[in-house]
Amino acid sequence: MMKTGLWSWLAAATVGPLLLAQGAWAGGDVETLIAQLDDDSVEVREAATERLIERWEDPAVREGVQKARETGSTEVQARSEAILLAVEYCQALGQEGTRLLGPVQVASFASADATSRAELFESFLRQVPTGDRSSPAWSQVWSVLALGISKDLESPDDKQALIECIKNESLRSCGSAIAPLLKDEDLAVRRAAIEALGQLGNKEHAPEIALLLGDGDAHVRSEAAWALGSLGVKTHAPEIVKLLRDGSAHTRGCAAWALGNLGAKEQVAEIVRLLKDEDSFVRGMALGALGRFDAKEQVAEVVPLLKDKQASVRHDAVQVLLQLVATAQAVEIASLLKDEDAGVRSSAALTLGILGVREHAPRILPLLQDEDAFVRNMAAGAVGSLGTEGDAPAIAPLLKDEDAGVRGSAAGALGELRAKGYAPAIALLLEDVDAGVRGSAASALGELRAEDHAGEIVPLLKDEDAGVRASAASALGEFAGKEQAREIVHLLKDEDVAVRSSAARALGNLDAAEHAPDIAPLLKDKEADVRGDAADALGQLGAKENAPEISPLLGDEDAWVRGSAARSLGQLGAREHIPGFVPLLTDKEAPVRCGAAWALALLGERDQAPKIAPLLRDEEEFVRTAAARALGLLGGAEYASDIAPGLETSEARDVVEYMEALRELHATQFSDKIAGLLDDTRPCKLWTLEQTAHGPRFSLRETSPSALAEEILRQWGLDPKMPKEAK
Repeated sequence: MMKTGLWSWLAAATVGPLLLAQGAWAGGDVETLIAQLDDDSVEVREAATERLIERWEDPAVREGVQKARETGSTEVQARSEAILLAVEYCQALGQEGTRLLGPVQVASFASADATSRAELFESFLRQVPTGDRSSPAWSQVWSVLALGISKDLESPDDKQALIECIKNESLRSCGSAIAPLLKDEDLAVRRAAIEALGQLGNKEHAPEIALLLGDGDAHVRSEAAWALGSLGVKTHAPEIVKLLRDGSAHTRGCAAWALGNLGAKEQVAEIVRLLKDEDSFVRGMALGALGRFDAKEQVAEVVPLLKDKQASVRHDAVQVLLQLVATAQAVEIASLLKDEDAGVRSSAALTLGILGVREHAPRILPLLQDEDAFVRNMAAGAVGSLGTEGDAPAIAPLLKDEDAGVRGSAAGALGELRAKGYAPAIALLLEDVDAGVRGSAASALGELRAEDHAGEIVPLLKDEDAGVRASAASALGEFAGKEQAREIVHLLKDEDVAVRSSAARALGNLDAAEHAPDIAPLLKDKEADVRGDAADALGQLGAKENAPEISPLLGDEDAWVRGSAARSLGQLGAREHIPGFVPLLTDKEAPVRCGAAWALALLGERDQAPKIAPLLRDEEEFVRTAAARALGLLGGAEYASDIAPGLETSEARDVVEYMEALRELHATQFSDKIAGLLDDTRPCKLWTLEQTAHGPRFSLRETSPSALAEEILRQWGLDPKMPKEAK
């Protein structure tokens, strides 16, 4: 039954005026309205149809339409039937859905055959702005219409077309229209339905997809395993495991991928077995799963695949060793720098660069002249990470490379190497035809703190490419003066979110306190990234007067914004918020826990150290490092033994944070562990905190575990060259 008054709101706004203009009875002459269903005028017929749908609650209307369907003229019978069908759809669509689509369009859709309804469905989609299609109201419309089409389609091609339309438009609400097609007798339809539900994220249909793991067709089994992996539904992992021994190689590979994506590390032994599978696709998928498992204990099983006969497998093996931070296998990886396959060579160079194994930089240098552009690109980046300023002459010619990616990578590498002598050559790329190159050149000049070229970077603040504008703002944020800061201020109102964020960060870095009033409005920006960066910038600027505007962000819908607001208020000395920060240490969102730990440390709340300490065991590494640094700042020496295990973490950027925390606690009892990092030369950046006239400011400085270890040991009065056992 319809709710009373469901249609009454339509009358005055739509059909009433038209009917009056045509001389029709506006109060409810049912016979007149039914007669108008056969009128010569399309407008009159449609108006009568709409009016009868609106007044469906009136028993006289229902009786009249039912009778007209049996005894009226051919046109009246057809339109009466359409009205009856339309009413069913209107009930399913609800008041808002019917209003959006319009009763006449609903009637047209309801009376059409399934194929025509599918065409109308696509037509309706095109009429709605892209940004509005996923709104709750429209989502309900698409769901009802798609279900109405799906159940009546007969042609496999038509079914696949509907599925493809729903998938391409990301209409997640239409999952219920696709799900019945999982049982379709046509193989292609079943596969299309599985793929779509996986991509749309319809987890509620995972049990139905899981049934197809036992389908008679290998492609269907493969699609089902892949979809369940994409959906992240681990409850079906035991069923997927069985497919690791499937007769189809493709199915075995898809099952391995799915288990890796599900994090089913308990199946690692089964995955390792597939490293010796006869099929290269299976071996590659098994490697990927081990990487996602972070199965460091299986490195020895991965190494032999660096010599696999298939280039794709060798490439995958290198990538997995990178994921597993297998620095001990650097020699084996470096051997692939001469591989016959360009993809393998580039992957080897990239991996050595990220792992920070500096001794292999000379072996990468020849790849700067490789015939393959992507290899040159990766080699330049790797040399930038591993090399010294002495390697700059080998990279500099690539600034004129025919490939834009190589030119950009060369500029970035010279920036990383601090090869300031090449700043003029890099500056020439600020006018490159490629936007990516212009952006990379600006960033490199920022890395070089090339103040002499500030005037050449400024015009890029007005570049047509948003990425270039953002890079230019970030670069100037490294060294610009007050004049350039005023130019950056204009970007706070840029249409692009990344540009507004970069401008706010740049002004914060420049200590441009006079522009705090210009940044403050961004605290209400529609984009979370901008609100968070604005809060950070105001904290960096010591803008205490803006603390009342920052504090509402502690309740922001975005977790990162809430965390940034807490940290910023800590920098600003907003002690009145201390009671509110403490509960945030146990917030369900990691960025909030991180921000609360920093805030309490910045405010010197030593009494809160016992409440911060549990975060050393947080599930997120960045929260654990924040807790370590917070305890270091608070002088929580009793927690040093809980911080020290962090020295064994995998990422260099995290290791140095734990090292710095131990330094702040003067935890000399761990000097042997610090000394153990003297060989870890992986480049990274460390957050440092300095006290300024405005208050505490964060900055990043370049270092490596090795460099920081030497620094700490010397500070503690120990000789870094002394045998480690002596320390």
